[in-house]
Amino acid sequence: MATESGTTLNLGEEIRKVEKERIPSPEYTLSKGLMQPFRNTNSGSRCIMEAIQMEQCQSITHPEMPIISTGYENQFAEYNSNFVKAEHNYVVIDKISKFSKTPNEHYWLILLDVDDNILTCVERVGYKHITEFYGYLYDNEYLDSLDPGTGIDKGTVMQKTLSYDEYNNRAYGLNLSTMYIACEDVKEDPIVISESAAKRFEAPMIDKVEVRINDNDILLNLYGQGDEYKTFPDIGEDVKGNLLCAVRRELKDEEALFSQSWNRLKEIMMNDKKYTVEGKVVDIDVYCNNPDKINTIMYNAQIKRYYEESQLFARKFVDAVDAFTKNKGPIEMSYILKKEYARCLDIVNGVQFIQDKVFNNITMFIYVQQIKPLKRGDKITDRYGGKGVISRVRPDNEMPHYLRIGKSGKPEWVPVDVLYSKFTCINRLNDGQLFETSITYQGKQLIEAIRQGMSQNKVDYNTAWKWICSYVRAYAPDQADEMEHMFGPMEWTTSGSLQQKNEDVIFNRNLYIEQMLHEGFIMLCMEPISSYISIDKVAAVYNMFPFIKKHTPVCAPQQDSNGNYRMVYTRRPCVIGYKYIFRLKQFAVEKFSVVSLASTNIRNENSKSRLAKTHNAKFASTPVRIYGEMESSTIGAHIGTDIFYEAFMLTSSSPEGRRSHEKLLTEDPFDFNIELDENCTSLNADIGQAYLKTLGERLRFIKIKKFRKRPMIKAVMIERPRKMKNVMYQVEPGLSRKEREKLRKKLIKEDAINEKAPTKDVMEFIPGVREEYLRYEEYKKKLHKLGLD
Repeated sequence: MATESGTTLNLGEEIRKVEKERIPSPEYTLSKGLMQPFRNTNSGSRCIMEAIQMEQCQSITHPEMPIISTGYENQFAEYNSNFVKAEHNYVVIDKISKFSKTPNEHYWLILLDVDDNILTCVERVGYKHITEFYGYLYDNEYLDSLDPGTGIDKGTVMQKTLSYDEYNNRAYGLNLSTMYIACEDVKEDPIVISESAAKRFEAPMIDKVEVRINDNDILLNLYGQGDEYKTFPDIGEDVKGNLLCAVRRELKDEEALFSQSWNRLKEIMMNDKKYTVEGKVVDIDVYCNNPDKINTIMYNAQIKRYYEESQLFARKFVDAVDAFTKNKGPIEMSYILKKEYARCLDIVNGVQFIQDKVFNNITMFIYVQQIKPLKRGDKITDRYGGKGVISRVRPDNEMPHYLRIGKSGKPEWVPVDVLYSKFTCINRLNDGQLFETSITYQGKQLIEAIRQGMSQNKVDYNTAWKWICSYVRAYAPDQADEMEHMFGPMEWTTSGSLQQKNEDVIFNRNLYIEQMLHEGFIMLCMEPISSYISIDKVAAVYNMFPFIKKHTPVCAPQQDSNGNYRMVYTRRPCVIGYKYIFRLKQFAVEKFSVVSLASTNIRNENSKSRLAKTHNAKFASTPVRIYGEMESSTIGAHIGTDIFYEAFMLTSSSPEGRRSHEKLLTEDPFDFNIELDENCTSLNADIGQAYLKTLGERLRFIKIKKFRKRPMIKAVMIERPRKMKNVMYQVEPGLSRKEREKLRKKLIKEDAINEKAPTKDVMEFIPGVREEYLRYEEYKKKLHKLGLD
């Protein structure tokens, strides 16, 4: 390409020059994609989806590091706001607890930056509430070890979440043994998980319950024993019966003698405002704009105690900061300290608490924590955009089992952790999951071979180290070089005398091998793009270790006629490796909703309600849309349209159809018929007409009756002296031609039927049949007009 100056511009050469100078490796083009292994084997859409799902990852209580990592996980983790490092050299000045009964659960440490002479602080709390009921827990082991006068070195990790191990490695998921299978439970996108694996996915849920108490509200005595008036569980206590507390409106008439008696204040009444939540209380904040009410009313005795605790904490915090600045002269304070100091100073001075608007009495925030395992309907995903919903949580003895060599060197049957559909990556084009399970399977088989060989004295540490280094070098050459640099080369010689340094290296190397044997896998660190992976490379590793089995025997549970399960060998062995899976912030409980006699709006739709969000109801009680696009297509394709039509008539097609809900309560809910008469209208059509009416337009609907083609015309029973009975014979559609002829002759023989078609005169005398005849005649005319008769 020639320019105005006459020079030739070679874009390819310029691109290569930029790549060489500014992009030493392909990984420089990635951001969050640096945490996805085998990135070049996955489609672009799945790579984008994986980056989004990483932000939706739910922190679990006992995570694990991935067996196959990229090496960039810790670099991202160090910039996490919940991974707090000491930015300077500090010394602890004071420790101020929020509550006197639990001094080590929630407190503040006031720190002095000895380098710049700046005063700061750090809050020690065991939980963090984000939004809705999501949150995470902190690992405060280091902060709990500090006392006033203790020094903190720069760079020390002071606080972190449970998503970091003891060496500050980032861990957010679990390595689960994965089996790809074709069965009904994993059809489409569902995933089957074992009960033990579901418990390992335990995640904290933090609810923030706001309780507002007016001047005329009474907190019920739900937790009191004897003469004690206790309205809600204290910190560290569990919520009983999913009922945190309840509020009753104070009455001034004669009904108060009944509703406000001591015994009635311990029971729930219909009009009481209930706060439903599940878990354990971990923190309480009380804000009051009218302290006199707390001191004079008996019902608020428990609130008074927490309010006085907050007042005492604020006073101690302000006094500690003032005393230090007074003794040390003018001293600069950090932003965090200024913020907390201003908040505590407002509490000491009695400044009105304002959230949305000035509130006259008491606002209380109660934080409730619960640990929830993985349940049916929750979502998990891998690092390749393979999101799925848990369809079954099966006991371990009902999961397929595979054969492996245990730590003792003997074979044992172990249940599979998760079951995926064998077609999961065909349309998604995310082959990385198959490479991960295949490579981890090879590493597991190699460790089992070493474990079995050592138990039989056929394999020593030198041979084991050679095999491990060869396996690592096949997939991650840089890691193999580092391993040999730290623990010695692949080939060791035992002849001659070894120096002390080599003896230490051999000891550490053997300890490293023992750790692999204990864990049962070999960890790999592979670049997302540069560490190219292919089927040929996987096959080369199999050829490198011919003693490794390419498949493992599997037995699946089969249920007999008595309902008992027994294990049966499968026809084909399988490759069962580990895949790194993490939990998403999408719980089944947040999608669940119920509706009964809910109120309706002007459109005759269920009115929206915030009762579930404000913890006044356990579940959302007013769903608006029953069937979405995906539900409609799934029901129509797999279940059948009849069920969909029936549910549609019950829920949204007509107010007349919705009244048929009474049959669900008074009759057999699994066997009832829904019929819509001519007066029924479509609710959606009525809504459309209302919109069009504002434009001066109207839609006209013409109802056309449908006629079903029947195998035989209904016959009318006639008695001889002109006395007719309203009896009709309907021949069932499933009869064959021979059976129909036999039935017709039987009716003629009984002399109870007119063999010819019923005439119009006969029809006039039979109630309910005239309409059928007219419809039949109209139907014949239409056929004649269309030329189909």
